[in-house]
Amino acid sequence: MLRIYNSNFRTNKQRLIAAIAIGGIAAVLSAAILAFFCSKINLFNTIFDIAIAYIVSFAIKEYSHCIDDKVIIIGGIWCAMGMLIYEYLMIFGFTMMPLLTAPMEIFKIMFTMWFNVSLNGLLGLIIRAMGIYYGAYNSKAI
Repeated sequence: MLRIYNSNFRTNKQRLIAAIAIGGIAAVLSAAILAFFCSKINLFNTIFDIAIAYIVSFAIKEYSHCIDDKVIIIGGIWCAMGMLIYEYLMIFGFTMMPLLTAPMEIFKIMFTMWFNVSLNGLLGLIIRAMGIYYGAYNSKAI
């Protein structure tokens, strides 16, 4: 089936701006909704990072219709940010006070969690890298 991606007659720059905006909205909303449901059932797993990457890349592809190669970088950045937001919300809850009072401590906690020197940390890092790779390369419309 032939799909027309420039049906709204948007320029490439407008589609790139739409990809940035839609990617940010999708990253924040998917991370918050997934963290809310996972906190209700007491489940914290890195496999949900791939779900966030899928949601973000799907939103960027379907709503911005950007065909520029720059959207690959945008998709990867927003997928990584969505994963960081999800893990922040799972660790600290839906409060922003730790982020405002001690941002460097939070950075250290997240850094040690992502780059933990163990088999579990290595597997988590591989899963996160797969999610970022998937989200980056599936953000492009064509």
